[in-house]
Amino acid sequence: MDKIKKLYNKYKEIINYLVFGVLTTVVSLIVYYVAVFTFLDPENAMQLQIANILSWFVGVAFAYVTNRKYVFESTEKNKIKEAGKFVMARVVTLAMDMLIMWLGVTILHFNDKIIKLISQVVIIISNYIFSKIFVFKKENKKIKQINIKDIIIKLSTIIFAILFFTIAFNAIFFNRAIYPKFSSIILFIGVIVGIILLTILYKTNHIWYNKLIKLLKNNKAIVAIMIFLLQLLFVNLIWAKSGWDCGIVLNNSYALYKGEPINAQYFAVYPNNLFSLIMLKYLFVIVGWFTNITAENYYFIAIIFNVILIDISVILTLLTCKKLFGNKKTLFVFLFIIPLILFFPNIIIPYTDTFSLFIPIGIFYFYLKIKDNTKLKYLYIFIEGILMVMGYLIKPPCVIMGIAIILVEIFYFSFKNIKNIKTTLINFIAMILIFILGATSIYKIYDYYKDKNISKYITDEMYETYSTPFTHFIMMGMSTNELAGKPVYGVWYLYDVDGTNSKMGQKAKKQYNLEVIKQRLHNFGIKGYVKFVYNKMNFITSDGTFYYWLEGNQTYLPKNQSKIAVKLQKFYYVLSKEYSAITGNLLEILWIILLIGIAFSYKYQNKNINILKLSILGIILFIVIFEGRSRYLYNYIPIFIIMGTIGLQNIIKFISNKLQIKEEK
Repeated sequence: MDKIKKLYNKYKEIINYLVFGVLTTVVSLIVYYVAVFTFLDPENAMQLQIANILSWFVGVAFAYVTNRKYVFESTEKNKIKEAGKFVMARVVTLAMDMLIMWLGVTILHFNDKIIKLISQVVIIISNYIFSKIFVFKKENKKIKQINIKDIIIKLSTIIFAILFFTIAFNAIFFNRAIYPKFSSIILFIGVIVGIILLTILYKTNHIWYNKLIKLLKNNKAIVAIMIFLLQLLFVNLIWAKSGWDCGIVLNNSYALYKGEPINAQYFAVYPNNLFSLIMLKYLFVIVGWFTNITAENYYFIAIIFNVILIDISVILTLLTCKKLFGNKKTLFVFLFIIPLILFFPNIIIPYTDTFSLFIPIGIFYFYLKIKDNTKLKYLYIFIEGILMVMGYLIKPPCVIMGIAIILVEIFYFSFKNIKNIKTTLINFIAMILIFILGATSIYKIYDYYKDKNISKYITDEMYETYSTPFTHFIMMGMSTNELAGKPVYGVWYLYDVDGTNSKMGQKAKKQYNLEVIKQRLHNFGIKGYVKFVYNKMNFITSDGTFYYWLEGNQTYLPKNQSKIAVKLQKFYYVLSKEYSAITGNLLEILWIILLIGIAFSYKYQNKNINILKLSILGIILFIVIFEGRSRYLYNYIPIFIIMGTIGLQNIIKFISNKLQIKEEK
């Protein structure tokens, strides 16, 4: 008995933590199971997370009281400050919990009860570590914490710079893009000339800058309208119908508008395109109030809508740049926006890549507005909730920006900067609730219109039988194939599609996917998989045309056959010599210049810049893991442009010093 007492006294803190950790887990599980067995459906991703959050809130309240009194025996007089730390630590583990549940249940479709148990084991261990070193830590550990944070920042900055130097180098000398076939010599010379021209333009800004600023300041609306009209003229001259998923979604949205049957099989297999389908249907409804929607004009109407969404992304990008850097760098950013966004070939392909273009930059912009702490802060938080859910429904990688913001905020968080813990905690809870309100509102609206328009064509049984699980895209992301006589990595692969579609039901599809994934990992081996990831990343990030040559499936004759239209079309249609020799190379050179600029952005390490860096790393990680093509990077092109422009300032200073160009004072 004495030995047991000695062991207990020696390991009292750990034993008590385990006991009350188990009790906390029991409390959390009871709340979770009551929720999912009574009023929430764990098969619904949104309701699964609501059940998760409910169990978390109750568990945190129970854990704080027991941990403070019985585990760490805290004597901290400022209970509100201590509770705030405790809650922040638990927010981190909540994110871990949600990630585990999302991967295990929503993506891999394992039993939610089993995954919840596994998740709780991970959370118990993590909570002890955070409580020990963060919540109830001794004061003399603060210095070590700061040093660790600095080391993490420096290490991640080095990795980021090396990564993009490698990507830029490969894009010039080992370019794996399928089409056009780029010449390393032309790309190298083009990049050098381009950077020199940008340097001259930037360094001579005193000649044109003030005049241009004055022109734009007094005529913003006129300039914006002129650009929009020029875009409309531009698309009118070059547009044609597209194939692949873009064509399927557009054709079916018009059929839905006309009250005709849709391709239920396709949308049961790929329900991720339902949001775009419904959105376009109601676009036609609204436009139909003013003019007739016909088989001849519905596609062009969708293109105009695409142009509007693209222009919204441009406005948000410019507002973000102005907020971060001021007018001078914003105008520099605009030089890249013109060819890479406003008049980029994808302007005539109204699909999710451009539909979602405004979302990642919008999430970041409204985050900056929230940080201003204005009277409209809670409205911006509500908008953030809407954007996150819209992004997930249109193009899931959009939410990477939101995840990057959360992770960086947690990393930089310090109680030293908080004057009133109680007020801060109340504001934080209010922000969470308003964000959830915005997210829930847009999801409920989508769910309502999906049920109204789609349920008569696609039943729940069809989704269960035909829907493509996320494991399929992980499997396809590990495929190797050939296209146009060149190797491609992790792209759409008919063999994988047929394999998944041959299995009926989510469990069968998932099991098949996992078996193929395991087999491919076994075939790769460690060295082989590292080589595959390197080749895949090179293949995807090397293409500054963002796979435009294939995604549009340009087998349709352009509608406008006037002389000027035919001449312009040669620069935008991939089978022409003009596109291969001029347009493709120009886009590639601009993309490589941005990549080099991003590599040179290593000197900038403030919180906002680190969010942008992390979001870029996140989207690259996404395309490495899942099925990917370079077009999957495109809805982050505003972020690439901003980061590239930041780094180009360093390059310009370097060239200026070498050429002995005096800095403007």
